[in-house]
Order: sequence, then structure tokens, then C-alpha cells
Amino acid sequence: MTWDELWEHFYYHLRIKRRAKTTVRFYRTTQRSLSRFAAAGGSLPAEPGAVNVKHLRAFMIWLEEQGLAAGGIHAHVRSLKALFGWAKREDLITADPSARLERPSLPRRHLPTMTSEQVGALLGAARSTDQPLRDVAVLLTFFDTGLRLEELITLRRDDIDAAKGVLRVIGKGDKERSVPIGTRALTSINAYLLRERRPKHGGFRPSS
Repeated sequence: MTWDELWEHFYYHLRIKRRAKTTVRFYRTTQRSLSRFAAAGGSLPAEPGAVNVKHLRAFMIWLEEQGLAAGGIHAHVRSLKALFGWAKREDLITADPSARLERPSLPRRHLPTMTSEQVGALLGAARSTDQPLRDVAVLLTFFDTGLRLEELITLRRDDIDAAKGVLRVIGKGDKERSVPIGTRALTSINAYLLRERRPKHGGFRPSS
């Protein structure tokens, strides 16, 4: 199997799993970088099945020499682990060469937090839209849970357990988890659902 064939099989798998376009672009970036590495004389076998961890480490070193920061290299490692891990599970290769590929250490970042004034301003703006109940519910849910946008817009009513104060969320890799949510956000969600029996826009969609 050639590299192009492997990648095409992988992209087909991603389409079947309905992965986001941004996720697919993420993997295509690694595909292009690997091609440039090979074109530059890098030690990359013509067939993916012949790749070992030394080849992948050489690719990481080449990326560093191109000036790529640790965060970018880390992203390529994740991409390769996803590709080869999937290929091994599908029996397209006999061994996963990325299993022992080390991820570069990333510097710890302190994420900025919003002030109470900023939160108030956002909620004020949400209350002035054409769908204030929905928009306030969405903002409060973001503040309470830290969900990704894609996770929030796919929520359905059945995913909300008000008695336990949790949301059932399907995240990356179709993994399910329970996420705590506060009373204020739940109250806002309930107010929206009572007003809009069949919401037409993203978030808290009616059950199938």
C-alpha cells in the first residue's frame, strides 16, 4: 500500500465518522509535511508498512530544523499516532511505528480568565439579540461546562439530566462523558425550551 492509498483510506474513515472539516485539514497538514520531508531527502520508506519509529523521529527533527515550534511538532505527533493507530487496528500495517514516538514537552500556559464585567457585557449582548433565551442559555452553558462548540450544538433534550445536574456529551472519538452543569444554566435552558418547543437553531435540539 502506498502513502496516498493509506491517506485516502484514512480520510474515508474520517468521513464515515463525520469528523469536522477542521479535523481533516489537520491531518492533511501532516500529509503535506511528510511529503515535503520525503522530497527533501528525508529517510521515509516508500511504503507506510516499512516505517519504524526511527523514521518518524527523523521527521520530527526535520520539522524542528524547519523552525516549527514544539506545539506544532506535538500536533504532528498526534496526527501520526491517529493515522498509524487506525491503520494497525484495520490490519493495513502489521505494527504501529508511532507507539513509541515521544511527544515533545509543551510549556505550561496560563489561560486568561474573563472578568465579571466581561461576562456581564456578553450576557447583556445576548439578551439584546432576536433570540435572547437561546443565546443566554448557550453562554451560561459555555461558562459552566467549557464544552466545545461542536459538542454544544449537538446536544439534545434527552442529554440534559436536570435532576443530577449533568449533561451527556459526545466528544472527540465519539467518547461519551457526563459534564456537571450549574443551576443557573439549567434554569436558563429550561426557560428556552419552554418558550421554544422546536428550536430551529443550534444547541439543545429536540429529541429524535
